[in-house]
Amino acid sequence: MDSPYGFHDSLHPLFVATGQSVLVFRTIRLVGHFLISVLLLAIAVKASRAFGIALRLREWVFVPIVGQVGTSRIGSFLVRNLG
Repeated sequence: MDSPYGFHDSLHPLFVATGQSVLVFRTIRLVGHFLISVLLLAIAVKASRAFGIALRLREWVFVPIVGQVGTSRIGSFLVRNLG
């Protein structure tokens, strides 16, 4: 298949640069996902404070957990169920 396949095609050079090691590539992706989660959580904290919503730290722990559950639910919803 020579045509681009979404974001996977843009990550292929990184895969090649890691020696085409699946374990190393998955570790890099896991770290990347974690950093994005931390960034988005920091943005959510700032936005909630701007609206006057104050949550304790232990309550903020549930925000990324609920987000991950929602993401996995959407990812498991098959396209054939839409129509």
